Amino acid sequence: MAGAEALTDLVLLQSTSRPEAWHEWFLEQDLQSVSAYHGPRFDTFYMALSAAQAGCGVALVPRYLAAKELADGSLVVPWNHAMRSAGAHYLAYAEHAAEVPKVRALVEWIHEQLKA
Repeated sequence: MAGAEALTDLVLLQSTSRPEAWHEWFLEQDLQSVSAYHGPRFDTFYMALSAAQAGCGVALVPRYLAAKELADGSLVVPWNHAMRSAGAHYLAYAEHAAEVPKVRALVEWIHEQLKA
């Protein structure tokens, strides 16, 4: 496709957890799209990824969730415009679980991932 404006003619796969994502993506590139809020809606990013792999449309998901599919070529990034998420994620666990080896390993892994 020639440019990101070509997305306005494609089926945009929507995420119910981020209903404004496509609208914001278009705005960041100074593009208007009446279809930014239209398209099939999925409860999870993984469902949207599966629909994209099946050829149902274009999904807008966090890159780390599609790393395997991007690496094996079953999905591609047609326009390399990444958005910063305005949301935050929190890791919560019971205070007494702080020394449980599995919990400690997860916390350490998350810290390492955030450094990357």
